[in-house]
Amino acid sequence: MVEIPVERVRECFETNVFSLLELTQGFVRKMIKQGQGKVIWISSMAEILNASFVGTYCATKHAIEAIAWTMKEELKPYGMKVATITPGLFRTGFNDTGAESMYQ
Repeated sequence: MVEIPVERVRECFETNVFSLLELTQGFVRKMIKQGQGKVIWISSMAEILNASFVGTYCATKHAIEAIAWTMKEELKPYGMKVATITPGLFRTGFNDTGAESMYQ
């Protein structure tokens, strides 16, 4: 975390947090008008990890969890449900790229 350019951290938050929040806000407004709906956030096991060299990614997943829990409480009076799905590791190549980042 000490050496990551802050601009890269911002980009990661923009992609993993702010864009999802903005998209979700648009749908939620319509769901409130309909009087029902479910919001499902896709998180990651990284939200409970604090691993070297992937701190930014873990931080974005912590943020998603906090947003989802807050939305759950805020939307409860409107009869809406909010949940997160927290998958573990999958062989997508993403993990390989992340492991290589410590050498960049």
